Amino acid sequence: MDTIKFRNKTYKIIETYPNKRMHVLYGKKEYVIIPFHDQNAMKEYLDNKKLLKKMRVEMPKLLKKDTDNLLALEQYIVGENVIMMAATNRIMEAELIELFRIYRNNRFAQILLTYKPENFVKKGKYFYYISSEVVSINKGIAFERGDDITLWFNTEHQKRYIESKGLKYLPRPLMSNTGEIKKKIALMCVQYW
Repeated sequence: MDTIKFRNKTYKIIETYPNKRMHVLYGKKEYVIIPFHDQNAMKEYLDNKKLLKKMRVEMPKLLKKDTDNLLALEQYIVGENVIMMAATNRIMEAELIELFRIYRNNRFAQILLTYKPENFVKKGKYFYYISSEVVSINKGIAFERGDDITLWFNTEHQKRYIESKGLKYLPRPLMSNTGEIKKKIALMCVQYW
């Protein structure tokens, strides 16, 4: 098993995610170590975490930072990554209600998150935002107008996206008609907004 040093402690690497974050183990506790390529990336991450905390977004807590080695240590959220739920066709009404609760809260806070399913872990009935990406609402595209919303429905876009992540997509009927997809989005926005 590979290891990584963080502030004079050696952590065992359980898994390295595609975004370079590492799921690690120290003793019997699990964490996530986030490497940064430069000081600016780390500063942006820390600023975004502070903003997300201020806006009360459910997310992993920042536990420690190592500015010399450009690393951050975060809480590991025990739960299921929502992209796995999408891949196995388990995005149900409860998940859409939770997604729109998060979206509504952040719209009122004047911020936008990145609403791709892999950026959320479901723990209990709540989604935890495991990314640190955040933009001001006037600098981004609203969720219901962007492409990320189609990743939450059984569409060709969702299928291609999940397969591009190296995951197996459980076969199911897909919406392919653009009008049908737009109607579904509009109905969902009215119902859950």
